[in-house]
Amino acid sequence: MIRSVSIVGIAIVTLIGSASAQGDYQTQEINSIGVRMKVHKKLKQVPMKLGVKTLYLRAGFEPDNVGDYITGRHGVYSWGLRFYEFTDRREGSGAAEVTGQADAGEKKETKAGRRKAKKPEWHNNFRDWVTDTASAGGERKFIKKDVKTKAKGKKPGYSWWEYSDTSKRHDGVKPFDLVFYMTTIVLDSGPGKQIAAEVRIPIVSGRKLKSQHKKWAVTMLRSIELMETSDEDLADARKDEWAKTPMQKAALAKARANIQDLESWDYFTTEHYIILYSWRPNKKRDSYRFALKLSKGMEGIREKYLEYFPPHEQIADIYPVLRICAKYDDFSRYGNSSPGVVGWFSPSTKELVVFDDAFNQMGGEEVVTAIAFHEGWHQYADSYFNSVELHRWFGEGVGDFFGGFEPSGRNWRYTPVKWRIDNVTKQRREESHVPFKDIVTWNKDKFYGNARTVDFYSQSYTFIDFLVRGKKKGGYGSKWDPEWDMIMERYIQTMLKTKDQKKAVEAAFGNVDWDALEAAWQVWVDKHIKKKGI
Repeated sequence: MIRSVSIVGIAIVTLIGSASAQGDYQTQEINSIGVRMKVHKKLKQVPMKLGVKTLYLRAGFEPDNVGDYITGRHGVYSWGLRFYEFTDRREGSGAAEVTGQADAGEKKETKAGRRKAKKPEWHNNFRDWVTDTASAGGERKFIKKDVKTKAKGKKPGYSWWEYSDTSKRHDGVKPFDLVFYMTTIVLDSGPGKQIAAEVRIPIVSGRKLKSQHKKWAVTMLRSIELMETSDEDLADARKDEWAKTPMQKAALAKARANIQDLESWDYFTTEHYIILYSWRPNKKRDSYRFALKLSKGMEGIREKYLEYFPPHEQIADIYPVLRICAKYDDFSRYGNSSPGVVGWFSPSTKELVVFDDAFNQMGGEEVVTAIAFHEGWHQYADSYFNSVELHRWFGEGVGDFFGGFEPSGRNWRYTPVKWRIDNVTKQRREESHVPFKDIVTWNKDKFYGNARTVDFYSQSYTFIDFLVRGKKKGGYGSKWDPEWDMIMERYIQTMLKTKDQKKAVEAAFGNVDWDALEAAWQVWVDKHIKKKGI
């Protein structure tokens, strides 16, 4: 991924190395594709996103520290090394199916019934892919194209490519051309199989790549070797013990493959989660303890999910991943997330990602755990509603509700989320909250991407809290309308049955007196919501 990095208040060191070539590189093994290569020490291997749409991408290395990025006139840019694998699917090629990729004829569930998925555009080799204009990140020009070199001794034969991609950018003052230079070595790794290693570096001045940067690319690529692969299963049986069904074993194999070439990453399984975790130098035990504690918390809060949302026949059967990054920088880079984000769940990959806040950058373990419980609900809801998109007042409100739980010995304690309540109190004082008859109809586009999104989260949370606890804790007596008891249940059942947002809202609120509901919620926020317990 090409990324421009904006750095404020930090000195950037331009990447001009002076150390010897030997000292600037370290040997890395990419076991997933069976290659060994010298990689510049400025680069660190990063996890590939589970379910990534790039069909051929297998591994990637990016700068680890601020000073390792490349600085130009218009900003600071990432650079790096990527490994691709291509399999020839043409009849008679001798190649096997590509592991982990959907077959072109795979069937897909749609509203119209079962049908064949649209056949993807498949490239049988690097040449087909790189010369396809759809693969270009802008205007593509070739400098060297498929230059062949024969095998010599233990060195394999290969083809050499050099090309550039130019894209139009704007630095806030005027437009400019951003040019990335790609140097690629392509090897035949088996019958009908190719491996391509590609170094991608920006041209930061003039029209040519800096000689030092070119030296990095050439040194790395010409060191590539094919390794002998082994079918030996290196998995630790204890770490795998909860992966029992074929579905769970397949999910674990995919997750294991995702980290097998990464230094300082390991995994273990629990009854309902695959845990992937990383660690800082010499801190594996500390990171493991945090991962173990958080995984136990996730298993516990899952019981609360089940209590409020009991399983049903149509619930999707998945074995999801909980990924715990050791550093906030690694977490942000992996998800390409905005500053301040502590955790997220991806509906496409079913993966929940957080980080170990050992240095209290974002509030420490307590905050990370609460966010994990919130995002864990999204992960469970995705399975419970079978990937149906919920209204945000419901999805985010319920998520914050579960985030208010914390272990207390063998039991669980619910504490209202203070900062959400304070935010709503401010809205009440300013009379700026959104009428519920409006906010419950909003789609995600209206809920997110707004300067007041944090207000919408807070209002939704206090509304869910009111619907769950208000009758018992609010002392409304006969003023409590029985229709309010049915709002959440009607919404849930209609979404499960129809998968239609509009129908779900109509069913949930069709008989509700909006003025009475909002007045009761205001009393709850002003007087009762801070009461602990369910």
